[in-house]
Amino acid sequence: MKNRIIFDLPEGYVEFYKTIESWQNELLFRLKRTAKTDENDADCIPEEIQRPVLETRGIDLDPEDYKGAFLELAQLVKKERESISEALNEIINVFAGMDFVEIASRVINDDYRYFEELAAEKSFSGELAYFLLDHALRPFLRCFALPYQATMSQEEFHWEMPICPFCGSQVNFSRVRAEDGQRLLFCEHCFTEWRSKYLGCIYCGNTEPNTIKYLVVEGDDAHQLFVCEKCKGYLKTFDERKGRMKTDLFIAGIETVYLDLIAEEEGYTNRIDDERNLN
Repeated sequence: MKNRIIFDLPEGYVEFYKTIESWQNELLFRLKRTAKTDENDADCIPEEIQRPVLETRGIDLDPEDYKGAFLELAQLVKKERESISEALNEIINVFAGMDFVEIASRVINDDYRYFEELAAEKSFSGELAYFLLDHALRPFLRCFALPYQATMSQEEFHWEMPICPFCGSQVNFSRVRAEDGQRLLFCEHCFTEWRSKYLGCIYCGNTEPNTIKYLVVEGDDAHQLFVCEKCKGYLKTFDERKGRMKTDLFIAGIETVYLDLIAEEEGYTNRIDDERNLN
């Protein structure tokens, strides 16, 4: 696949997401000063867990803080994308009086159908609304995940599912650590990382060498597609041994949308709800 051409991203696409991430980092800094997470809870996580932490322990989220973050982000996007100001105003008006405890629960549980039905009923862009609500929630997830991340990155911690062990979000990206070749899966929602097999499919558990391979495009050996021929799953990866030692994995995921397009063209998927031989 080295002769494939990298797709051009729309002008300003990556810069837009960098602006969003900068805002999220600022909000995370504010949240960390008032967070009430319990370090002792994190110390009690066993070496093997069966379900994501949020599913079993919940999240102590102030709905007014989440609502305020949503409104802040909506204003930021309005500034960055003036052409959709009217659509943003419609969304703000709809959600201004809603219960943000329920909204947070539906976002965490990927309840797309709820937002699709609400959008059809209230005549607003459901996709845009979900984008705002999702990205406004992420700094809170990152904040609540912090006490757990040291435990989850340890060699003794085991988690063999294609979702995050803290928040349950689907995994789309990993990195291969330069110093030891260890693969670490990365959650773009809460920034948790945990160990995974280097040659192993995160979807179906396949470890047969001849059915797992990686693909790259010419001039970009550091960014790779690990693909499984058994279930046709793929995982984007940044190999630190072939690129920069440190990289922003969230932005790397945005910059490599072309890899997603190539994977789909080649018949691979990263959707865990497909009818495949998954764990």
